[in-house]
Amino acid sequence: MLFAVVAGIAPTVLVAAVGSADPPICVDGAGVIDTIGVAVDPARGAWCMDGVLINTGSTAQGLAMNIRAAQALIDDRGPAKDRWDYPGGEPLNLTWDGVTGAGSDRNVAEFIAALPSYAAYGLDMITVGLQGGHPRFNCVDASVTNRDFSQFDDLTDDITPEAKARLEALIAAAWAQRITVLVQFFYQNQSQREPDTDPEIIATIANATTFLRTLATSDRGPAAPDGYQNILIELANEASNADLYGSGPEGSTALDPVNLQARLQEIHAIWPEAFATVNLGVTFAPNSLTPEQRDPLQAEMDWGSLHGNSISSTTLTSRLLNARADPDFAGKPLVVTEDPWSLEGGDHADFVAPFDDGRDVNPNLAAAVSAGAGWGYYEQGCEGGLGPEFEEYNDADPGEPAENFYANGFQSVPVNWSVTSGQGAKIDFFTDVAALTGATGPSPSPSPTGSPSPTESPSPTESPSPSPSPTESPSPSPTASPSPNPSPTPTPPVVIALTTFHTGTDASAYTVPSVTAPAGNVIVVMGAGAKAANIRTPTITGLGGSWSMIGSASAPAISRGPVRLYVFRAELVAPTSDAVVVSFGATQTDVHVAISSIAGLDSGVTGIGAVQTGSGIGTVGSAVIVGQVASRTYAAFVHETNELATPATDYVELSDTRHGARNSGMSTMWHPTAMHTAPSAAWLTSARWAGVALELVAVPV
Repeated sequence: MLFAVVAGIAPTVLVAAVGSADPPICVDGAGVIDTIGVAVDPARGAWCMDGVLINTGSTAQGLAMNIRAAQALIDDRGPAKDRWDYPGGEPLNLTWDGVTGAGSDRNVAEFIAALPSYAAYGLDMITVGLQGGHPRFNCVDASVTNRDFSQFDDLTDDITPEAKARLEALIAAAWAQRITVLVQFFYQNQSQREPDTDPEIIATIANATTFLRTLATSDRGPAAPDGYQNILIELANEASNADLYGSGPEGSTALDPVNLQARLQEIHAIWPEAFATVNLGVTFAPNSLTPEQRDPLQAEMDWGSLHGNSISSTTLTSRLLNARADPDFAGKPLVVTEDPWSLEGGDHADFVAPFDDGRDVNPNLAAAVSAGAGWGYYEQGCEGGLGPEFEEYNDADPGEPAENFYANGFQSVPVNWSVTSGQGAKIDFFTDVAALTGATGPSPSPSPTGSPSPTESPSPTESPSPSPSPTESPSPSPTASPSPNPSPTPTPPVVIALTTFHTGTDASAYTVPSVTAPAGNVIVVMGAGAKAANIRTPTITGLGGSWSMIGSASAPAISRGPVRLYVFRAELVAPTSDAVVVSFGATQTDVHVAISSIAGLDSGVTGIGAVQTGSGIGTVGSAVIVGQVASRTYAAFVHETNELATPATDYVELSDTRHGARNSGMSTMWHPTAMHTAPSAAWLTSARWAGVALELVAVPV
């Protein structure tokens, strides 16, 4: 097989009901029976996954236990902010500071690495935000906000290409664990940022919905041939009054409570099967709406999202039971999607401390489950609180505003996504979830009293593996022979560079001189070429292989013409030593080609697993990709500057070419020891770039 890539420049009551012996009828948002992915059983108002009630047979059957992970996708594109730095020295001390591929990629890679641990504890759902969440809520001065966290492109009213890559990688990794991803479009602190006019907001909703629908309904490879069917939509966070989302310079009203029904209708028009809702804070019915306005809005919601912030367990129970009795929510799941692990009914100081309330079960968590709703963990993650009574929590400067305490919480930036970090709250929550859902937790189980150092973080390549189910490893009888040896581990693929070629000459076809490829090995070819009006998808011939394109990426468009990267492959059964010809069918400005062989790659369509792309403008090119443990990462980046590139740490550089005829360079690399989740390359001068990352799948044993 051969691969080629060409880079182009150019409730108690409800619990009783859920416990019914009748099998569930699981349907999608349009009411059609759906046995793949996330669905709803309208007879119970309960969640399904793959045609079965989630957490079947447990106390939390049908209820979505979840965490608020609003910052999982953020890429701070604003001015430098030293407070976003990771602790420790280089290379761990990465910052955002407007640099794509630094803190942003480490952040999402560490979140993805934590997902298997979350799943092992029985977590069902995660909330991620396209506009993030407040990074210092009641921790430091109010001027520090998530104002630059938005993942929307001001020019296209769409999700940025880099954010799309990170979001798809996250959703793919969650799908592998059967964790549902709730994608929140808008956050209230962003009301004065783009999009901030009614037409821009409406266009952004349409474009974001279209992208998520594509992820959920199109072939995404062997692991998701029917798409990633684990996606929910939350239109906006705490959209309880017009002041929160109507303060843009144009006085936008598109997200006023009175207009939210129309926005949900627009989502359903694009994606009828979607599960969409809007969060209204600690209520299901804003006081600003009349019953005539409220009922149609609630009827348009496919499920109910409620926050439990600073309300008592008694109040929370009342609101959930009232919603369950409301005809507008009949047959719909209810989920508390944000509630701090702090003293119930406390003031805002409880949002930031204490991290461990000393109780095994949070009262609001218990109340939600008893009322037939899932519950969502939220903890800000600051070193202390706002008053002296909260200064004992690792506060380095008592009396001053609380700074971020890296190991605690899931919202202050940077975030430690590990289950066992912090001083008890995280592991308290996850062990409670395991008890409620019947999960066993990862193996070996972390100690509930463990307190890792604030600087510890999960390695992007290390993920605790779930314990096997009781039926997978029966205990041998006393007379049984010894257990057989465990199954052998596949031998990871190995990549070897063969040759490179590059030129700044205008041409419609480019020839790489005679190349000799090892028999039976898989070859990967990377190249580049394009011209403003003549952009074409190339074809490749040579080496006795039949070539097909498996991926491509485009840099942001500007007047100088396109910058593109293409990936092809072919399997060489009887390779010939001859030239490799890249043909475009129209004049291009320049090209880079790199050819490598891969030994130990699985054959056929399974040889390449995940394929992810990235693009942007800056001095770092990056992509986010997730694959099997025995797989290896291969990546290529093309950039519009006449400079060599430096690959990410622990990557082996396969090629690095540059020329000045039309300033451009391209590098290829692979990771020899791991299926690394965040390949990248760096150069000196800010420039447009595009990248492709591949999962090289090992031959199974």
